[in-house]
Amino acid sequence: MLIRQQDWLYDEGEDTTKSVYVAKMDEIRFIAGPIIQRHREKAEAERQAVLQAQEEAAAKKRAEAEAQRKAEEEAKKAEEKADDTEMKDAPAEGEAKAQE
Repeated sequence: MLIRQQDWLYDEGEDTTKSVYVAKMDEIRFIAGPIIQRHREKAEAERQAVLQAQEEAAAKKRAEAEAQRKAEEEAKKAEEKADDTEMKDAPAEGEAKAQE
C-alpha cells in the first residue's frame, strides 16, 4: 500500500493539486490509524507492566522493612522484660538485725 502511494507521489503526484494530496493523506491515515493505535496500546501496556513490577517490588521492600522493624521491637521488648527483674526492697534496719 505504501509503495503504491510512494510511486504515485513521484509519478503523478508531482503535478497534482493540494486537495488530491489531502485525499491521499486521508487514505494513508485510514489504513495506518489502527496500526498506530495498536502500537500505542502495546507501548502503554508495556509501560503499565513495568510500573506494576516496580510498585510490587517497592511493596515487597516495605513489607520486609516492616517485618524487620517489628522483629527488632519484639526483641527489644523481650530484652527489656528479661532485664526488668523485680527489685526487692532492702531490708529495714530492724529486719536486718532480726535476720542475723
